[in-house]
Amino acid sequence: MADPFVETDTILAIDLGLCNTRAILFDLVDGHYRFIAIAVSPSTVTAPLNDLRIGIFQVIEQLEKITGREFLRSNKTLISPSGDDNGIDCLINVFSAGSTLRTVIVGLVKDDSLKSIRNLADTSYTTVIDCLSMGDQRKPDEWIDTIIKINPDTILMAGGTDSGASMSMRRLADYVGLACYLIPEGKKPSILFTGNQSLADGIKESFGSLTSTFRVSSNIRPYGLVEDLQPAVKDLAELVTQINRNRIPGFEDIYSWSGGNTLPSCYAHGRMIRFMSKAFESKKGIMAVDLGASAVTISLGFIGQLIQGVYPRFGLGFALSDLLETTPLENITRWLTVEISPGYVKDYLKQKGNYPASIPVNREDLAVQQAVARQVLYLAVEQIKEKIPSEFPRLYDFTLPYCEPIIVSGSTLVNAPTFGQTLLILLDSIQPVGTTTFILDPNHLLPILGAVADVNPSVPVQVLESGVFEGLAFVVTPVSNARNGTPLLSGSLISNDGNTITFEIDQGAFEVLPLPIGRSARLVLEPRHHVDVGFGFGKKGEVQVSGTHLGVVFDARGRPLVLPGNDNTRLEMMNKWIWTLGS
Repeated sequence: MADPFVETDTILAIDLGLCNTRAILFDLVDGHYRFIAIAVSPSTVTAPLNDLRIGIFQVIEQLEKITGREFLRSNKTLISPSGDDNGIDCLINVFSAGSTLRTVIVGLVKDDSLKSIRNLADTSYTTVIDCLSMGDQRKPDEWIDTIIKINPDTILMAGGTDSGASMSMRRLADYVGLACYLIPEGKKPSILFTGNQSLADGIKESFGSLTSTFRVSSNIRPYGLVEDLQPAVKDLAELVTQINRNRIPGFEDIYSWSGGNTLPSCYAHGRMIRFMSKAFESKKGIMAVDLGASAVTISLGFIGQLIQGVYPRFGLGFALSDLLETTPLENITRWLTVEISPGYVKDYLKQKGNYPASIPVNREDLAVQQAVARQVLYLAVEQIKEKIPSEFPRLYDFTLPYCEPIIVSGSTLVNAPTFGQTLLILLDSIQPVGTTTFILDPNHLLPILGAVADVNPSVPVQVLESGVFEGLAFVVTPVSNARNGTPLLSGSLISNDGNTITFEIDQGAFEVLPLPIGRSARLVLEPRHHVDVGFGFGKKGEVQVSGTHLGVVFDARGRPLVLPGNDNTRLEMMNKWIWTLGS
């Protein structure tokens, strides 16, 4: 890795996605780092080209045309260092492209180390195929057969506190080692051991050449009930990168060009949110959602603590072919805003799963795309809720913690025909409570900034201060068990220019108050005694609000959101909500 204190003026970042490859340029402007330009080109990591370098050269050439600078020599090598407004000083790569790693997780106890190792697996582009623990009813020979039949890319192992359980952990390691011995050369898995550190060296030595790679990380359950994933999360990210270096044509080249500054997008995404949660003094969490073709990534930070879920099975690319194995068709069709047959939805999922880069060509395709986006994001949010510790402030166990802001990215969200459609997808699936600001990351800069921080920590701070994100809406979600039509809260929006708008919000309401970008106001909220808007039941409060694309939105539809059972009523209601948001 590059020296984190090296002086870097011109930084080129490559974001290698399943569908699109982006080239982003950062440079010094009047002594401060700024986001200069972005170019986007179709990725070439999959068939028919199967070489990611082709797409990278194409997108860099586009960036040259946009900026009027030169970054490539005639022999397709990067000009470095920079000089005379040409070339770069540093290359950074993040990636989400590549096949998901088929993974077996191994832990001593189901509700202890096995649970923690699953949490670790959920921080990267892995799919857990099977779980093995001492409580498993299968016999040892069945365990071994299972691993051989799965032939996983990775095996993640955990168990025992440091200097704790040893015999049982050694026995598990022996079973895994025998399975690896029986797997043919060239197909052996990579292993990450995150258990009892007093056993680590001995177990690694016993595996010898039985694995493709054997890595040791710190214990994710070092003592008692304490779970510490962060060191292992970094080691898993490095392991995923290493596997892709060996697997994806051209990946080793871009890794070399960057001097090793190459990270999984999801890891860099989480690291940036953890940093922001430390830097912004807030009693709320900070949340970021990336709705991508490779995976849905949710990162939730609270005072430097990170909870993350990376869900390839909910990605809007190849995974859509198997989505109906995860969720019933009716759970997708309930989100449709136009009347469409179930067969059409099935055909869309198959087509999109085969051709992830395809885009909607008609009203029906767009409606299905947005319905699918709602459902996969809803499923991912339900998964992340199970990981949230008690110290994160939230109203109920079935709700997310209070968050400010919620940063969102992904082409389905940022490229929706209207901002109203984007917001409704987010409100229906995430279902926030209290008050929060939805922020758009239209250029997918969040993971890039998380990776750039390795080279120059000043870059993400200064780029964020320059306003590279866009405010989508400030949302107020009152929580109450009242019947529809019951008054919930009143208040006023007092603009800095002196204009005042008063309002009354009833249960079931969905309303908007305009507050354009560039304006600010004081929002006074006076809930009834049975209503909470984030200050406590019946407690009044006020917040300073900045203008956004949609202004201030009141979502009093209830938590959890319950849609009408009648199809015609549901369609009418959903289109009314879209109309309210100005679509």
